[in-house]
Amino acid sequence: FQSGCLKLMDTETQALSHSKTAEFRRKNIGFIFQSYNLISSKTALENVTLPLKYNKVKYFYRRSMAITALEKIGLGEKLHSYPHQLSGGQQQRVAVARALVTRPKILFCDEPTGNLDSESARLVMDGIISLRNSGSAIVMITHDKSLVNMADCAYILKDGKLWEDK
Repeated sequence: FQSGCLKLMDTETQALSHSKTAEFRRKNIGFIFQSYNLISSKTALENVTLPLKYNKVKYFYRRSMAITALEKIGLGEKLHSYPHQLSGGQQQRVAVARALVTRPKILFCDEPTGNLDSESARLVMDGIISLRNSGSAIVMITHDKSLVNMADCAYILKDGKLWEDK
């Protein structure tokens, strides 16, 4: 396709100004990046509170919400650790907590359990499933067949073509 429009939650996104697009994204969309995108000068707790700060959540509430999110994924003892002090799997879980803490209406995930042991992957997927069960849409890219089996619908990209799997 060479043209078109994207409509999300009854909002035509191309009609939004730059600042309104940023606001819409902040309030409605979450991302779990494969590369984590943590801020190296901020602790795990500060990384997770950041989107709440941008959403103008009061300090006490955002701190409490971030602590709860980190505890749910097994990182309650790493609140004050900086990314360089965490393993790759722990950094990935901090990134997941940061994405989940805002309870986005749409969550885009790029290999959310890719580098995790089975217990950490279960904790992450519990959080993602909880978000889905509360009414959020989850869009996930994965090579993990067990995650594909959890999906309501799945598509396979093969040889540059998209095929429906379920």
